[in-house]
Amino acid sequence: MFKQLFAIVFLALISSSYSQYVSRGQCEDRKIKPVEQFPLIAVYGGDQVYRRWFTVITSNISAACQEISFRRRTSSVDESQFTLTQKSLGKQELEGVVSLGNYNGEKVINVQFNNTEGVTQFRILGFVNTYYTIDYNCVNLNSASRRELLYVRSRTRAYSDAIGEEIDQIIKNNGLTDIKLIYPNQEFMSCY
Repeated sequence: MFKQLFAIVFLALISSSYSQYVSRGQCEDRKIKPVEQFPLIAVYGGDQVYRRWFTVITSNISAACQEISFRRRTSSVDESQFTLTQKSLGKQELEGVVSLGNYNGEKVINVQFNNTEGVTQFRILGFVNTYYTIDYNCVNLNSASRRELLYVRSRTRAYSDAIGEEIDQIIKNNGLTDIKLIYPNQEFMSCY
């Protein structure tokens, strides 16, 4: 379960290199309520476990046909490797590692692409293993503005109206309705 969550977060990190949502205010102005519990990576087992997530909502980024897959290929139960693929990038694959992290005593996901030094932390606003994950990152750029990233990933290319309402409610409860949301194309025939 957690491995799937990592994959979703990884996709968010990759996408972050292509787009940003800059808004007025500081990250601390947001009343973010991350989930308190989410599964550990160890739940996913060994190499035979392969998980895939599809990006279904982003903040200000084109992520059509974007998917992320991951496997735990190390002996560590706290990290997993991921691969991000996006058709609009010419089926280019980006790889890296996701791991558990800590942000002021709160569990977060650290995402690091291969051959980079920096780590991006994502707070998990919502997670239901069989349906979706909602990942959020915020960085203060200066005293007046912040950069925000929001990704919703789904286990399937589309989700039901009921799941959509649940996702919308989580975004609303976290005060993020002012962020422009993009709903990338994930239609199978268009993506392959």
